[in-house]
Amino acid sequence: MAFALCTLGAVASAQAEYAEARGLCEDSLSLYRQMDDSLGSARALSQLGAIARMRGRHSEARHCMEQTLALAQTAQLHRMEAIALNGLGTVFGEQGDWSTASMYFERALQVYRELGDRRNEGSMLSNLGYMCLQLGDYARAKTYFEESLLICREIGFRGLEGLILVNLGLLFHHLGDDEAAREYSQRALQITQDLGERHIQAYALTFLGHALAGLGHLTEATGAYGEALALRRELEQPNLATEPLAGLARVSLARGDLPQAQAWVEEVLDYLAGHTLDGTEDPFLVYLTCYRVLRAAQDPRAQPLLGTAYDLLQKQAARIDDEALRYSFLENVAAHREVVGELTGRAGRG
Repeated sequence: MAFALCTLGAVASAQAEYAEARGLCEDSLSLYRQMDDSLGSARALSQLGAIARMRGRHSEARHCMEQTLALAQTAQLHRMEAIALNGLGTVFGEQGDWSTASMYFERALQVYRELGDRRNEGSMLSNLGYMCLQLGDYARAKTYFEESLLICREIGFRGLEGLILVNLGLLFHHLGDDEAAREYSQRALQITQDLGERHIQAYALTFLGHALAGLGHLTEATGAYGEALALRRELEQPNLATEPLAGLARVSLARGDLPQAQAWVEEVLDYLAGHTLDGTEDPFLVYLTCYRVLRAAQDPRAQPLLGTAYDLLQKQAARIDDEALRYSFLENVAAHREVVGELTGRAGRG
């Protein structure tokens, strides 16, 4: 019964029925604990952590994953240990602690290699590439993604291939090659649509919007962002919905439609009034977009919002121990560089 409940919870989570999924997994965990089943308890806790993370509840997700890791290490459940390490890496990464996240991913990679698990080895390489992408270490990110892509094509892991293509779309957008970014995002979109992976599909649409906007195809960009926004709302992911909302605001501003840009930004600001942007791909691009729309409207909230973004950026940078990576984080990532430039009056590059 406990296993069936946990399995049903995983199915409900995959269908974005998060409240139902949580209830099923909590019932499963209660039964496993009554049976003193460490493996089952770890599995249920891990699933609860994943559900919390998908809903943007990162403190709750971290607590579940830490419990999973402790159980797995005590009972020498190596696969569950790797799952917990990966979960913790994801949580820390989504909260902007890239150094800690990378440490957890590297530990998970080691365990998966010891287990001979090529599928998850590819996943960890992809995650490490994503950490490098967030740090602005684009050359190393590309290397990790290419290594991961090679593994997933060798073993026929299309789900991971779609995710890597999504990340490559974002990478090439950051590198200023929006033609390549569009190509990768479109290929990712096709795979994720074929597999019914709506969560990843929404990323592909968002990054496709970035590429199309960068190429000046504003009508098509509006369509991509609009589809991404609809998916995020269907999936009950309000934190991730802020990114296509910001994209729509940028397109409206580029078209000279300030009232519409303001309307999109107000939706983001309503969310920010009670929440953080933890879990978003580029939170500082969201802040920067809101600031620029508010500034264009001569709204007095513009400068305080920029100050908030700058303070958050500096706090994240302070967590990066490696001086070269800290510099990369602040200078190579365009939105980070521009937040600093807007506040200090320093002209940004590019």
